[in-house]
Amino acid sequence: SHSTTDSRRWMGELEVRPIDCFRSNRYEPYVVVRADRRVVPPYDERFVGYGKNKIQHVSHLRRMGFLFAVLPRQFLVHVPHPRSRDKSTWLNSFRTHQAVDRLYDSFLRELDESYGGATRVNLCTYGRRRRRPQDADSDAA
Repeated sequence: SHSTTDSRRWMGELEVRPIDCFRSNRYEPYVVVRADRRVVPPYDERFVGYGKNKIQHVSHLRRMGFLFAVLPRQFLVHVPHPRSRDKSTWLNSFRTHQAVDRLYDSFLRELDESYGGATRVNLCTYGRRRRRPQDADSDAA
């Protein structure tokens, strides 16, 4: 999900726009970070194949206190590639989804134990009710 980026808004922007909140726990922004393991955690190698690898990394960065921004006039190009066997399994196996969801939930508990539940970039609130993580996770990508 990339709704937090708000691509239509981004197309006309000339200044860096801080991201005050994520619209979904499934937000997968492309991030630019220093290649320094003392500052940036590596991807968790338990997330292999397809499913939640980028999401877990962004969740880790949030819990560590990283801030996020949308950069104007910056582009990345994703080169299409053939569908992997792992993605086909992901799309066709409820059991695979369940296993990865359980792993992700466990990973989030580990982050809570390491960093506490606070982040500098929270989920957006709508009205008076804060979106619950399970609501955000059910958003369509």
